[in-house]
Amino acid sequence: MKWKKLVPNEIGRRRRVYLRTYQFAAGTLIVAATGLNPAAGCGPDFPNWLLANGDQAVLIAPEGNFAAELASMSLGRARVRAIPPDSNQDYAKQSTESELADLRKADVA
Repeated sequence: MKWKKLVPNEIGRRRRVYLRTYQFAAGTLIVAATGLNPAAGCGPDFPNWLLANGDQAVLIAPEGNFAAELASMSLGRARVRAIPPDSNQDYAKQSTESELADLRKADVA
């Protein structure tokens, strides 16, 4: 048998055909393998407590502990510290004085 010299277009076409065949076989295998597993939403794996309590089981608000959530976030130390106003000073006056002090400091620089 004589070996026929293939032109580059013929080689590329054969590679594309082999690649398509391989992709089809791999896709068929994946679909067959995943299709054999039963769905987890039905049967013995379904959580029955959702059905036992009716709407109440679905409408319950999630539990939340704000302090525990903050602790789990590991935020670290704050860069600024709150200074509560003196007893003879209100928040608006303290805020105005601190803003004016920041503006004076910025104006000097």
